[in-house]
Amino acid sequence: MADGTYSILLVDTDDDFVDDAKALLEGNKVYSARNVTDAQRRLVEEGIDVAIVGPAFAHEAGVAEMALMFDVRPSLPVVLVTDALNTDVLKAALRSGFKDVIEAPLTLRKVEEAFGLLDQLARREDSLVLRKNRIGKVVTIMSPKGGAGKTMTTVNTALSLAQWGDPTRVVIIDADLQFGDVCISLQVDPKHTIVDAARDIDKLDEQLLESLLARHTSGMRVLSAPLEPSLADEVSTQVVVKTIGMLKRMFDYIVIDTAPFLDEPVLSILERSDVVLLVVDMDLPSVKNAKLALDTLRLIKFPFEKIKLILNRVNSKAVSTSMSWREASASKSRRPSHPTSWYPGRSTKGNPSFRCTRGRGWRATCAVLPGSWLTEKSKNQLLKRTTAGADGSGRRHA
Repeated sequence: MADGTYSILLVDTDDDFVDDAKALLEGNKVYSARNVTDAQRRLVEEGIDVAIVGPAFAHEAGVAEMALMFDVRPSLPVVLVTDALNTDVLKAALRSGFKDVIEAPLTLRKVEEAFGLLDQLARREDSLVLRKNRIGKVVTIMSPKGGAGKTMTTVNTALSLAQWGDPTRVVIIDADLQFGDVCISLQVDPKHTIVDAARDIDKLDEQLLESLLARHTSGMRVLSAPLEPSLADEVSTQVVVKTIGMLKRMFDYIVIDTAPFLDEPVLSILERSDVVLLVVDMDLPSVKNAKLALDTLRLIKFPFEKIKLILNRVNSKAVSTSMSWREASASKSRRPSHPTSWYPGRSTKGNPSFRCTRGRGWRATCAVLPGSWLTEKSKNQLLKRTTAGADGSGRRHA
């Protein structure tokens, strides 16, 4: 494309469609072809910017035939024009690599909208080239006891990441497959869930997966848990693992909410995580379950440097009266080998120095997550602010 004009290839057997399209596209360089062989020859001989495939090929066999153009130009933007939109043709076109499907008759507005979309996709692809060596970070939130605040930690961590950077580069997976509450916490009404990914697991690609993601008002994306507990059995560990792998190529941060127990899917998620936030409420059952979870992870030789402890609903009184970290994490053999312990606003090695931040913990939690959105200097400044007293005195709470 140069000076706002396109070099366009029209592919159709209907001469009337081709003539009408040429009149509509006046001012651009327009070439025509009647079949895929002619189209491939044009692609070799001419500098084609975009191909428009007419209604004569708007069926599954025709789409498969036109997809052979990608053998000559894998990155060619192709738009399909169809007399009547239907799900089968739409799926076939998108899975074959077509950029857009529009309904006949062609109008100037439809063409402008399609070309506007192509420009956006071109800019996005340029951005993806810059990101090609950048794999998304997986942040998993777990708790061995329900009611500890695991889902709210997930939601607020993701929202904080979305506020700091590009919200379209953040996605939440609700992997609490039976009783996931991420969508209701975000007030998102999902049209699709992870069950849809499971049912199309053999055909699942990045385009299809993106169509299954709900969009939050902030711009970040959400992959919902099944809407009914009985559907959880349809989501295998293979589905969860494949989905995470794809999302790592599509987003900068993948924030995962898990079920409150250690089963095969949860352990598979933990193995693929860059950071694990272990949420512990300030009561004895929660602390006891955290100890058992850490002992279990130690037995399977899970790298404890990935774990960051989140103590929820904490105040100075709760810290002074609750079981100490040494009592909670000590086992008959030995305590965990230097887990990175997390308390809202403070990160230490080994036994934590308890601090209270009263509501500033989400920013501080995100400040220690991996990634390039925050410089080390800004992270340190943020941690310093969040460990200051919330009463405005600047004193740290002990």
